[in-house]
Amino acid sequence: TLLHAGRVEEGLKMMEKALQMRQAVFGDKETPEIVSSISNLGYAHWKLGNLDKATQYTEKAIAMATSLNKANKLHPSIIVPLRTLGVVYTDRKEWTMAQELFEKVLEMEQTLYRGSHPSVALTLSNLGCIHGEMLDHRAALDYFHRAEKISEDVYGEGTPHPQVATIWNNMGLTYKDMGDIPKALEYLTRSLQMRVAIFGEDTPHPDIGSSAGNLGILMAKLGNIDMAATCFEKALKKFRGSYGEKNHPSIAGTLDNLGIIFVEKGDYHASIKYHREALEMKKHLYGGKANASIALTLNNMANAYKALEE
Repeated sequence: TLLHAGRVEEGLKMMEKALQMRQAVFGDKETPEIVSSISNLGYAHWKLGNLDKATQYTEKAIAMATSLNKANKLHPSIIVPLRTLGVVYTDRKEWTMAQELFEKVLEMEQTLYRGSHPSVALTLSNLGCIHGEMLDHRAALDYFHRAEKISEDVYGEGTPHPQVATIWNNMGLTYKDMGDIPKALEYLTRSLQMRVAIFGEDTPHPDIGSSAGNLGILMAKLGNIDMAATCFEKALKKFRGSYGEKNHPSIAGTLDNLGIIFVEKGDYHASIKYHREALEMKKHLYGGKANASIALTLNNMANAYKALEE
């Protein structure tokens, strides 16, 4: 699909057209087709960083799917938007709510599916991310290893697959947070290499951007400033190619990272330029409200100005 190919804007437009056509056919009826379209729109808006719209669509899809499947509370059309709502709460940093949703999804999936199933692996990976955010790194790694094992059972060990690459990316981040730099470098590099193998070196895909950005953060931690800058520049190119002119948290975060790196390189004017661009984007994203991310950018910009004056 367009979304999985990284063409998120195009995918959203196609999904909106699909919903309009289905509503023209079915009218006000609640049908599986309408539920599918609304659920897909919720996922697309999450990918684009539109968390309010993502919440709106996924909650509507859950309500409609639950109404349609009164006799089958384990229907996949309920499970899919529930998981999407979990990742929305993850991005909102509401860890407890996200954990509750993922645990509910996992319980439903383990009842519904027998043997190794990719959806179970995906939910285990989601739970690993939540435990990582809550600083329970050992539990996080346990979830990731379980997810990795199931994914390899399903797709074949060593077979390039986006889900495996995502699990490795998450494992790399967890090892980084634990201070195990060699393991972090191993998994983040493997994730980036697999994503490039899957999507292509020249493809503007957000997953490649994510891996490149995470590797850049690790390079900066190791003091390899030039390599970090190269990784962040690659990430920015991939994100902008995927999201177009839209304001997006991944673009804003990468601009901030470039701003920090250019202070280390002694190019304070470039640093201020990147931070200012990040700040403007965050103002649009968060409506100018008080926000920790905006405060971080302002602080980084102040540091660059201070270094420039010195």
